[in-house]
Amino acid sequence: TFGELAHDVLSAFGADARAASTDVGEIVRLLEELLEALVADRFGKSARPAVAVQVAQLKLRLQAFARAQAAQAQAGWRIQRTELEVKQAACVLDVDGRPFHLVGRVDRIDQNEITGEWAIWDYKTSDTAAKPEVTHRKGGEWIDLQLPLYRRLAAAVVEPMASILEVDGRVQLGYVQLPKSLDAIRFETADWTAADLQAADERARDVVRALREQVFWPPADPPPKFSEDLAGICLDGVFGRRPPSPEGDDEEGA
Repeated sequence: TFGELAHDVLSAFGADARAASTDVGEIVRLLEELLEALVADRFGKSARPAVAVQVAQLKLRLQAFARAQAAQAQAGWRIQRTELEVKQAACVLDVDGRPFHLVGRVDRIDQNEITGEWAIWDYKTSDTAAKPEVTHRKGGEWIDLQLPLYRRLAAAVVEPMASILEVDGRVQLGYVQLPKSLDAIRFETADWTAADLQAADERARDVVRALREQVFWPPADPPPKFSEDLAGICLDGVFGRRPPSPEGDDEEGA
């Protein structure tokens, strides 16, 4: 898919020493080189026209990303890890004295050579960009724990980050936004405090408690939004498409 191809290119980019460049042109050339190699390997020389269209669209997004990436590098940020996979037993969340193992994969971890700060990023390739605060909290309550849990995953396996997590619970968390609108492509951090992240940890513990007690009811109200990554497949944007009813019953009455 488009998103998978973008993630693979950016993963390969992060593993390349040239990713530290502050030159936009050099970054663009590297990204396009990696993209073309992946496309050739995955689709061969006779890729379908639809693939060529998606590749052309992705090139435009990567060019805009190169400008944002160059600015990050100029500010002292360097990529330390990419596609960091944390397996079972590496990360443990204590819940009422019992361990709960967290697993997952973190897209990217940066460190600032000037300030020593750390940042954890998740690449977002949906057509529209949503702020981390919007996707994670509603009315001040946590509804998504992806980025807060990413910081725990990273701290469990990246030793220098563990002390930061223990001291104040803070590390920059955010999205690398890669939407259709090129002007909206940027690095966007969430403005969460240590207290906010502690609340996220407690929310995670509440979820674990519910799982252990097999409490799966009532369902979320309103139901969570559909993933935009699948919107094209589900034809969500087609004119006349009827959204599902709040009760989850799409069938009309007799």
